[in-house]
Amino acid sequence: MDSLSDTSLQDMAGLAALASGTPFASLCEELMVARARLESAPVAIYHTDVNGQITYANPEYRRFLGLGPTESLDNWINVVHADDRSRMQANWADFCLNPRPVAFEYRTVSREGATRVLTEQVVAALGTAGYIGTITDITDRVEAGEHLKQAETLSHHTFKQAPIGIVYMDRDGRILRGNQAFCDLLGLNSRDIEATSIADLTHDADVANNAAEFERLWRGETDVLDTETRYVRADHRTMWVRATTALVRDATDAPTCAVKFVRDISARKDLAAALAQNQQLLQAVLAELPVAVRACDVDGRIFLHNSAAAELFAIGEADESLPALEVFLPDGKTPVPSEERLLSRALRGENATNVELVMARPGHPARTTLGSARRLTGPNGECLGAVAVTQDVTQRRTLERELAQAQKLESVGQLAAGVAHEINTPVQFVSDNVQFVRTSLPDIVAVISAYRNLRQAVQSRGDVAAAAHLAAEAEKAADLDYVLENATPAIDSSMEGLARIATIVRSMKEFAHPDQAEKIHADLNRAIRSTLVVASNEYKYVAEVDAEFGELPPVPCYLGEINQVILNLLVNASHAISDVVKDTGGRGKITVRTRLDGDAVEISIADTGTGIPDAARNKVFDPFFTTKGVGRGTGQGLAIARSVIVNKHGGTLKFTTALGVGTTFYIRLPVDAATAAARANEAPA
Repeated sequence: MDSLSDTSLQDMAGLAALASGTPFASLCEELMVARARLESAPVAIYHTDVNGQITYANPEYRRFLGLGPTESLDNWINVVHADDRSRMQANWADFCLNPRPVAFEYRTVSREGATRVLTEQVVAALGTAGYIGTITDITDRVEAGEHLKQAETLSHHTFKQAPIGIVYMDRDGRILRGNQAFCDLLGLNSRDIEATSIADLTHDADVANNAAEFERLWRGETDVLDTETRYVRADHRTMWVRATTALVRDATDAPTCAVKFVRDISARKDLAAALAQNQQLLQAVLAELPVAVRACDVDGRIFLHNSAAAELFAIGEADESLPALEVFLPDGKTPVPSEERLLSRALRGENATNVELVMARPGHPARTTLGSARRLTGPNGECLGAVAVTQDVTQRRTLERELAQAQKLESVGQLAAGVAHEINTPVQFVSDNVQFVRTSLPDIVAVISAYRNLRQAVQSRGDVAAAAHLAAEAEKAADLDYVLENATPAIDSSMEGLARIATIVRSMKEFAHPDQAEKIHADLNRAIRSTLVVASNEYKYVAEVDAEFGELPPVPCYLGEINQVILNLLVNASHAISDVVKDTGGRGKITVRTRLDGDAVEISIADTGTGIPDAARNKVFDPFFTTKGVGRGTGQGLAIARSVIVNKHGGTLKFTTALGVGTTFYIRLPVDAATAAARANEAPA
């Protein structure tokens, strides 16, 4: 039976009443108390007959195994974990054939999917036939054991595999245990380590001081010892180490032992000893450095320069001499006076960074240089002079121009197929509509011819009814109602398709603005609209575009290059969104906004893509750096965009980003041409 019914309880109560005042009453009461204890026991309890069939189970049994109040007790096997089920079926079948005291451990899975670990014990029932079984939930204990095992394993492997030496010591400095790194550090094995003390491994000159410091640690005068000391290896070589020592405490905060972390610093000590020799080597390196290095005193006289500086600046033996050297701004036309050159600016306290200048000497090709300069200061902040580092970047600038052109051609190539697709779609339905009209025209001509013949027949014979019937037959044969119903929409649709083609062609023409020698005052809103049309095939399958254009004045710019920057940012945005929605079938959003902000125009392009990882945020403008997969990016787009906006237009290009949210790029371009030119000259390369 599963449990006592209400009737059984009533019967027992009646028997108790009849036997009141007799030993039988006490027995009934004890039986009821015992039954109540079984029913309320916090563990699962059941009884089997001698054949192993379950005859009783308390409520906790059903709860443990997830059985309903009316569900058969023999359904317990259905909740056993699939990996344990066959084993438990075999064990229980064996028990039924050969009942005996046994113990099982197995897992169950609830209807909600939760896995529990149970332990079950079956023993012979005392005073009655059959067996009594109990089931206990040991899930928490098993999980705690696993966690403890994992923690112990982690601690063991950390100690064993740590790349620095770790050693435990008792109150007297005797070594209790050392890891492999500590043994390797001293050239000893673990048995040698555990048979000695830390003092035995210490250099004689450091033993007394280290012992005194160790005693201070144990007395509680300091929490941590961090010292540099010398140890003697097994091969008798002396080595310098950095040793950090702390006490290990028990649950009552009483110290049980000390732990020391040891790092080999012999190399650093050797480097310090060799510093003087390295200074001599450094001078030799400076002399042969391919980058021009110059240093001057407070009066601007050169007192240090290398061979590259002598060649680039035509420096004489005594002092700087530039009789034939001319210096220009990056345009190669505007002269730079001597007081605005690198060393002079540094002497005034300016930090000149990545200043691009053009050097020209008669009989030599002009050279584009990139230089930085800083003031040299003494220990009290006094000016000692200035130092400048200049690099010849002529070849690099030529390569950058070639790469910019190649990147532009690459973008055009990538867009060509998309533009062809955009034009092909309206061309296709215009062609279909024209074909419909062309196919329907003979039927219309046939109807008109029939009407003409009928008119002549009516005029000659006067049989109007017959003529009307023939007219209706002619219209039916030509399906005239269908033709008339669809002819006008077909023509309207064709006109719409032709208008779309015209828009795409016009946008391509405006986007492909020829390279300009001079800036023009351009309508940036119109330019962005054209670029959105040209780039639509890149984003239309993955993103919606929300464009908000503010009132903008004409902006002086190289329009073709600005178009290229906008295109690069739109393509990057569509790629970032594609990485998010490619497996979902959804679409992201690209938001383009323009506004006038003081003396500058701001263009923002935001996407709902992946965002830029932390490790990549300082590199996104570096040439050839890309986070895209192979074939999706060359790493030139943002580098060229920054060069165009900052160096050529005196503007700024910045971004904000959040992983999983998206990225927004902000372009600011000066409205005033003079301001733009001044900023471009000041902008770092």
